[in-house]
Amino acid sequence: MTRFCVIIIQANMNSPESKFIALSRHGELDNPTNIFYNRDSAMRPEDIIHISKAGRSQMKELGEAISKSRFTITRIYTSPQTRTKESSEELSKTLGGVEVVVDDDIDEAFAPGPYLEGMTMDKFVKDRVNVYDENTWRKYNHENPSGIIARMQRALMRITQELKNGETAVIMSHGDPVAWCLNSLNGGEIPQPKNLREMIYPTKGESFILKIETDNKISILHILPERKQRGSSY
Repeated sequence: MTRFCVIIIQANMNSPESKFIALSRHGELDNPTNIFYNRDSAMRPEDIIHISKAGRSQMKELGEAISKSRFTITRIYTSPQTRTKESSEELSKTLGGVEVVVDDDIDEAFAPGPYLEGMTMDKFVKDRVNVYDENTWRKYNHENPSGIIARMQRALMRITQELKNGETAVIMSHGDPVAWCLNSLNGGEIPQPKNLREMIYPTKGESFILKIETDNKISILHILPERKQRGSSY
């Protein structure tokens, strides 16, 4: 696998010789029953999660921030889940109708166990449940971090190769896949799952702007939109 080198900097910079990825998480959700949610395919149709009014506003705000930063968006790649597709469609509206393409490589981590056992989000958060613990969730065949990292980096490389210099693509994914990708870009040791949310982790409606050089060095330029109060992590 091609390795990336990541450098985190805080700068408002653009370059016609570089390529850019807006690695994003979907907007806030409408979850009135407080259920633990996962992939649509693992849930009953009536439980499938949609983005909320606040989530739609977040996508509009993100689109305006991207436009203000003068990035040339060529395409939005979205996870196949309802909440990411809705977020991508809202973002596309703000960006003038940019094409939205479903990409399975940026899908949610497959971890349906808590949902299938009736767990609420409150309990999930309170107990700091680790969905990657094999002893607890073995019978549900949860996806492991290495697999998530492999497919996210595969998508990142493929999408980067499709871009021309100076162009930007949006990847609309989920909290854990984005976090695993960002925290593993330097090719170092994979973070412990229990520590993932304490490292680089996107809140809902947030986007990490990545600058990719010709030598595959990646710089995190900044996080959009710049808010005084960030969205929710869970």
